[in-house]
Amino acid sequence: MIIHCSKDFTKRYKCRLSTVAGETQQPGKMTSWSAHFFRSGSTPLVLFMHDASLWPILFEVKGVTKLEDLLPLFLERVMDLFRAHEHVFDAKNQSLIFLPRSNRSLIGSMNDAINTLKFHAQDFQSMGKTNIWLGLEAFIVKTPFSAIDYQSPLDRLRELLAS
Repeated sequence: MIIHCSKDFTKRYKCRLSTVAGETQQPGKMTSWSAHFFRSGSTPLVLFMHDASLWPILFEVKGVTKLEDLLPLFLERVMDLFRAHEHVFDAKNQSLIFLPRSNRSLIGSMNDAINTLKFHAQDFQSMGKTNIWLGLEAFIVKTPFSAIDYQSPLDRLRELLAS
């Protein structure tokens, strides 16, 4: 599995980026994700986004400062995602490669998702949602993105898994 890391994610989690020849491009493979660390107010968050479908996985990471603590949480969520779509993902047998982000379209989509999350965070809090981040993640899953021909991540993932 390839994880394309932003500079903020790399700095926060002290990732050692690989320099694998030919792998620096983000081809949008099913095994490729992007990761970014950011804050919404004072809340530290990490957004993982599937490169092929733009499916978001969002974590509030207060107290999670080590990569070895974050990765099992991420892999478990990926396993749950694929299981929910009737596909198998073995979270325990993954080789991870960390690379810098390079695809500007994917970076832009991730920034759009982050801006949407921040913008709607207060609305979700005022509605009394207990875990606003899961609610916002579900909102992003249904949001169309130009990078995937104005499909939602939900529709794109279903299409990719069907083929």
